[in-house]
Amino acid sequence: MKIRTIAAALVLCTLLSLSGCASGSSGNKSSDRSKDDDTKTTTEEAEPEYYRELMVGDTAPDFTVELTNGDTFTLSDHNDEVVMINFWATWCPPCRGEMPDFEMITNENPTGFTFVAINQCETKAMVDAFANENGYTFNIGYDPDGAVLNKYPTDGIPYTVIIKNGVVRRLFLGAPSPDPYEVYMTAIKECLAE
Repeated sequence: MKIRTIAAALVLCTLLSLSGCASGSSGNKSSDRSKDDDTKTTTEEAEPEYYRELMVGDTAPDFTVELTNGDTFTLSDHNDEVVMINFWATWCPPCRGEMPDFEMITNENPTGFTFVAINQCETKAMVDAFANENGYTFNIGYDPDGAVLNKYPTDGIPYTVIIKNGVVRRLFLGAPSPDPYEVYMTAIKECLAE
């Protein structure tokens, strides 16, 4: 019985360690450190920052990503705009299915709107090849280690967050149906009008 219990624990630990970015979820993590902890740490020794799942009305965590065109995108630089962030991966069929809709939305270039699609845990070469092969011209950011997704934890991808004035206004887990373009454009227009 002990051997089965130990074997089950080892299998569980192995599966949890392998899940990481491949699942598209960083989970809800929290620091073990309490406010009353007198332990002082330097910046180098500080524990990594983890976030809880976002809800409408939350302040959107700031981040900076490198884009496929060589520029960078920093969320706080767009506080006066409606920003739509999409978390995706090349191996995700629903993610790939939304890409033409994002191209149409960005080509319409709504005033006061910015879009960025942040790839999850894939190499720059994979992301560049995908973007070039499909001719996408919208902002595509790299997140090879999942650092940005860690600030926006979710149960899966595609995961789309619409932000206005630094505050989360809409959340979409999965590709909306029946028409992602219409669903997203309606949400964008509503947020622009708020």
